[in-house]
Amino acid sequence: KGCGEVPGLEVVDPATLRIRLTRPFGPFLKRLAMGYSFIVPREAVERYGADFFQHPVGTGPFRFVSWTPNQRVVLRRNPRYWDVDADGNRLPYLDGAEVKLIADAKSAFLNFDTGELDQLEPIPTEFWSNVFDEQRKLKGKYAAYQVAQTVELSTDFYGFNLDVEPWKGRPQLRQAVNFAIDRERIIRFVLKGRNVPAYEFIPPSMPGFGPLQHYRYDPARARALLAEAGFPNGAGLPRLTLQLNSGGTINDLVAEAIQSGLADVGIRVQLLRVAWAQHLEAIENGKTSFFRFGWVGDYPDAENFLTLFDNRAFSPSGNNYFHYSNPEFQRLYEEGVRQTNPERAADLYRQAQEIVLRDAPMMFLYHSERVHLLQGHVRGFKANGTRLFLAKYWWLEDPRRARG
Repeated sequence: KGCGEVPGLEVVDPATLRIRLTRPFGPFLKRLAMGYSFIVPREAVERYGADFFQHPVGTGPFRFVSWTPNQRVVLRRNPRYWDVDADGNRLPYLDGAEVKLIADAKSAFLNFDTGELDQLEPIPTEFWSNVFDEQRKLKGKYAAYQVAQTVELSTDFYGFNLDVEPWKGRPQLRQAVNFAIDRERIIRFVLKGRNVPAYEFIPPSMPGFGPLQHYRYDPARARALLAEAGFPNGAGLPRLTLQLNSGGTINDLVAEAIQSGLADVGIRVQLLRVAWAQHLEAIENGKTSFFRFGWVGDYPDAENFLTLFDNRAFSPSGNNYFHYSNPEFQRLYEEGVRQTNPERAADLYRQAQEIVLRDAPMMFLYHSERVHLLQGHVRGFKANGTRLFLAKYWWLEDPRRARG
């Protein structure tokens, strides 16, 4: 009712909504799976008004019971949930679930270690070497736990503003800084073995994509490219200012390691730390030429990453923080977006990414990992790269430990 006022929306019957697009858009179904696309009862929205977010109504496996901001969310099994498992058993398996929101990672770890939590993520850096050996195997008393891990749909990077010096018109310089850093060494010694080196922008966990080796550590090649850019051994290249958001020890340590690696090939870098709000404002409005940033995919489609290079999306109206523009990339990207055949779209996106790699509008750093610790009695838990939990498949082997 009322959808007739919105072109393209048609209510077919009480359980069916038909959507007609003005043009083909391959990722559309994946966008419909996002929370902002969920269909909710009109009567509930009208009843609760601005407080609707505190009274969520849906058709999922669990029913909302309560929410204590910054503390916990309590859920109960939805007895009317529609789905079943492969054997015909009704889902979810659990009678309920409680999500505890513990801001202090150390406190969360100690709660897990005493059995108060069934699942924990992230594992605090200070406990990492106690839990895992160098081969990422659980050691000591932690061998009684389980691990679920995956590469996240995310990429951390240092971006270049291609509208300003020294990056403007110098792809060799941008390539040089990518070859000058030893990502594997940074991950091993700075990040303590966590995360995966990024030699490309689209994560290797993205369906249809795999790890590339485009920017392996090669200081000799970095020096040669630096000379091609007109700065032999860094001569004539002004000191670069890398802007970071403050408040992150890991951010600082990674930046210092990269600062050292670039210095080895003749590129001098100074670090500028600013508050997050100031950092974001500067990036969106082109006020910084060299900046730390990252991107987390909302849904598993390469379009969600390549959209950062769309020349129709210059900041602040979009996410093209680099002011990047390449007609051949644009053609491949737009053709990929129009494809409804996933394999054909992936092929076009791969070609588009190759152009981005060549043009190097950023320094690729790493893809984050999701590493979960689980108590030994947890079953059915699977990590995924989208930060979503499929709790309807979880169950506890010992029913005496089941908690609502």
